[in-house]
Amino acid sequence: MEQVKVRFLGTAVTGVGSFSTGDERSFDAAFAKHLVEEAKAAEYVDVQTSAQIEETVTAVVIDLEAEKQRLADEAAKSLEAEKARLADEANKAVEAEKQRLADEAAKAIEAEKQRLADEAAKAIEAEKQRLADEAAKVKQKSK
Repeated sequence: MEQVKVRFLGTAVTGVGSFSTGDERSFDAAFAKHLVEEAKAAEYVDVQTSAQIEETVTAVVIDLEAEKQRLADEAAKSLEAEKARLADEANKAVEAEKQRLADEAAKAIEAEKQRLADEAAKAIEAEKQRLADEAAKVKQKSK
C-alpha cells in the first residue's frame, strides 16, 4: 500500500493520534487525502507544485539541449577527423600506386630497351655477316 507523507498545519486529533503544527507523518494514500483535501489539517510533503515541475522540466530540457549540442559537436569533430584520416589514407594509397606504376613502367622500358638493343645487335651482326659473305663472293669473282 502506498504511503504518503503529510505535514500538519495546526493541532489535529485523529484516530491514530494527536499532532501539532509542523509534525510530519506518512499515512496510506486515502487517509492522507482525507487530511489534506477534506479536513484541511495537513499538506502534502515533497509534492511539487506545477511551477516547480515546470522549472524542473525546463532545466532538464536545457540540459538535454546542451547535451544534444555537445554530442553534435563531438560527432562533427569525429567525422572531420575520420574524413581527414580517410583522405590521408587515400593519398597514401594513390602515391603508393603511382610509385608502383612508375616502377613497373621503368622496368618495362628497360626490358624494351634491352630487347631492342639485342635485336639491333643481332641485326648488325647479321648485316655484317651478309656483307662479309658478299665481300667474299666479290673477292672470289675477281680472282
